[in-house]
Amino acid sequence: MVILTQEEKTDTFPSATLTRSDELTRLIAFRSKIKNSAAPAASTKALKISNALKSCDFLTKSINKRPQGLTNGVNSELHRQTRVFVNVKQDVEGNVEDNVKKNKSINTLKGGGQAASCAEDTGERPLAMPPDDLTDYRLALQGLALPLAYVDLNKLDANIAALMRQTNGLPVRIASKSIRSVAMLRYLLAKTDKLQGVMCFHPQEAAFLAEQGLDDLLVAYPSMQKAAIVSLIPWLKKERRVVLMVDTLEHVMLLDAIGQASSVCFSVCMDIDVSMSLPGLHFGVHRSPINTVDKALSLYQHIKHKHGVKLVGIMGYEAQIAGLGDRVPRQYVKNLAIRGLKKLSIPRVAKRRQDVATALTQAGAKLTFVNGGGTGSLNSTSQDHSVTEMTIGSGFFCPHLFDYYDHLSLAPAAGFALEVVRQPKPSRVTCSGGGYLASGSADAFRAPIPYLPQGLSLDPNEGAGEVQTPLCFQSSASKRESLTLGDAVFFRHAKAGEICERFATLYGIRNGAIEQYFETYRGAGKGFL
Repeated sequence: MVILTQEEKTDTFPSATLTRSDELTRLIAFRSKIKNSAAPAASTKALKISNALKSCDFLTKSINKRPQGLTNGVNSELHRQTRVFVNVKQDVEGNVEDNVKKNKSINTLKGGGQAASCAEDTGERPLAMPPDDLTDYRLALQGLALPLAYVDLNKLDANIAALMRQTNGLPVRIASKSIRSVAMLRYLLAKTDKLQGVMCFHPQEAAFLAEQGLDDLLVAYPSMQKAAIVSLIPWLKKERRVVLMVDTLEHVMLLDAIGQASSVCFSVCMDIDVSMSLPGLHFGVHRSPINTVDKALSLYQHIKHKHGVKLVGIMGYEAQIAGLGDRVPRQYVKNLAIRGLKKLSIPRVAKRRQDVATALTQAGAKLTFVNGGGTGSLNSTSQDHSVTEMTIGSGFFCPHLFDYYDHLSLAPAAGFALEVVRQPKPSRVTCSGGGYLASGSADAFRAPIPYLPQGLSLDPNEGAGEVQTPLCFQSSASKRESLTLGDAVFFRHAKAGEICERFATLYGIRNGAIEQYFETYRGAGKGFL
């Protein structure tokens, strides 16, 4: 059995009413005990001490960032962590009796917050691991009303760095539909000078972003809404750079009429279809009708003679490469087929973009940019010499659909938390809310997935519900997490920006504390589509 001194018993079970100073004093005392424990260098015991010290330092930093007067939840976390410290101290000093090997467990956080059992054959205790994501999020969000949405800033920063390494030095435009937060757009733009400009999804959104001080805005989707287009005119007269999308004569005629009536000239970008058509198969999307050089030149001839519009760029987005997973679970044969089609499509995409850009330039168009690519195609798009800029959106947050791409490895940086409100049976818990399904073809992958604690899954019959979401325990390990009413379960959405239509704020978490609050479009009272 584990033998504790009276002092250690007192320190291991902190009171719910302890002040921040009291908690810090106890943590510092435990840190000193562990640090002074003797252990041979590079030994298992030394590693245990090192990991426990990291946990202690993490909790100390988290408490320092929190206001005076800790909540019960934080004390509960300290309870678990200080218990680990006591066991590690006794282990390294050799004061644990042999029968610890049998049927005992340490309440240490390991593998998504699950309790780990002591090894019966060797007597080795599980290592006191540094706090994991579950601990981090619980500490940071303790006391906040659920449901809520969050972003892990450490993982977001890591994703930014990983994505920038795949751009081959090209500038990157941020896809706002995958972000939907002005504060987050500013955060991203401030991270690196490789991120330049925003790809918007609606003219009124572009006007809103211009009002917020953002510039270099490409509206990537055509609009026939006159009022939405007119909302941009004050910003164009203030020399903000805003570019609108066209792919047919009707778009050009509407913009030209508004432009001439308002004494402005709209800069426009031509959307080029780069899908691949094979006998019996259309590999791509159905958007722009401009899929040949001749069609591009024909539309340009109309633009060329208008006074209210001018062509400044082209966009050729390879959705069949950038937006289609090829490592989807339980779809081995289909994955192989998709990879083969992608490999066949990549050179065709590049050739069409290059041919259109060359033909338009020779016809007199003064192109200032050629946009292409997305998160799933950075490696191939960056090799196309005609492309001058790429676009990234979902990759920053890495929703779970982006787990299924070959040659793409990103961290799940954003999600949402639901509260456990029911437990209908020992193998089930039920959360409040959760029916945040993603857009696109209706399949199981559009549903959110439970992320932390590990070992939970959606009920196959009910899925993510309109106002409640039942979850199943997948293993005995997840049962030992002992979810109780009021606990938070963390989920990942299938797509990135759509979750921001559900929540007014993204809570920016770093190292167990809230570092920044990001107001979403919804929080700003904006809804553009």
